[in-house]
Amino acid sequence: MAWSPLVELVTLDQAKDRIKLPLDVDAEDDALALQLQIAHEAVMDFLTQRVSDQDAWELEVDAWDADTAPRRVIGAILEQFAYQYRFRGDDVEATKRTGDDVLCPNAAALLKRFRDPAIG
Repeated sequence: MAWSPLVELVTLDQAKDRIKLPLDVDAEDDALALQLQIAHEAVMDFLTQRVSDQDAWELEVDAWDADTAPRRVIGAILEQFAYQYRFRGDDVEATKRTGDDVLCPNAAALLKRFRDPAIG
């Protein structure tokens, strides 16, 4: 996969808005930016695992930017980011993550129709 983390499909402000953090507070921005990058990578990795037409699909995905990426992909990145934020490990009252899935269930559901049927 040639997708680069330099291709920003979701901005930090969009991600902060998704988890209801004030945009003018930047104390956690470095940690949030890292989590956003991880969410981007997890979604893009999930999308580009293909058995058929691998090269053509990667070219299409690599051409996406914030304006051309499907809204479901943007939504999946935001869902994954929110999930990672919720289960970041500092809340002893939080329900523990279950399963070994890379993506949260909501992100995976949004991306299901983009997924190669041979992979599932």
